[in-house]
Amino acid sequence: MPTSRSSSSSAKSLYYGKKVLVVDDSNIPRAILKAMIEAICGSIEVYEARDGNEAIRMMKLYQPDLVTLDEEMPNRNGLDAVPEMLKESPNSRIVLITCHQEDAVKVRVKELGIEYLSKPITEAKVIGMLR
Repeated sequence: MPTSRSSSSSAKSLYYGKKVLVVDDSNIPRAILKAMIEAICGSIEVYEARDGNEAIRMMKLYQPDLVTLDEEMPNRNGLDAVPEMLKESPNSRIVLITCHQEDAVKVRVKELGIEYLSKPITEAKVIGMLR
């Protein structure tokens, strides 16, 4: 699907030179999301974590500007890791990416002060998230 020049250039300029952490236990979705972010933003540092525990360590180490976070992961799921993630990097913006659209998940997201993005992930959704 083609990207409109103004949408992608606005996302590119907003995240130029920034750091993003992509947290997902599945290799392929993590790699696809990373590639989409890099293609849209150009010069950006994108780090990867496979679970909530690794995400917490990466938050402390890299202080990312944006974090995309899968909900269901082994060892520690995304929502359970958020409080410690924000403790390590309080200025990071966290976006939960999930297929779950139940009200309980949306309420928990709001309580944690993070954002929500429903699967499937599309280029348009990624551009919107990067604005």
